[in-house]
Amino acid sequence: MLYPTLNQPLVMLVMFFVGFASGFLFDFAFLLKKSLKDLKATNIFFDFLACIFSFVIFFVTNLYINYGQFRIYVIVVFIFACLLQRVLSNQILKFFKKILTKTKKKKL
Repeated sequence: MLYPTLNQPLVMLVMFFVGFASGFLFDFAFLLKKSLKDLKATNIFFDFLACIFSFVIFFVTNLYINYGQFRIYVIVVFIFACLLQRVLSNQILKFFKKILTKTKKKKL
């Protein structure tokens, strides 16, 4: 019973990275939705696919790393990392948009 206790920091770290990667998956789905004329059917389809892939990755990783034991900290770390990635990606995109608009104004 000592091994699962020693394994908890590793599980938290792996779930953090998996949650962060799931955030990128949602960003990729957003880009696909925007490139396909932003129809309601494509929005629903790509959101559904992103959710399904995200949870499949979560369950497979939890099964492999944590031997299928669902604990509340695993779910909280996964959701926190996914939300953190979404917030950071919005901030980074805003920063790059500011830089691009400044460079375009300088060229004119």
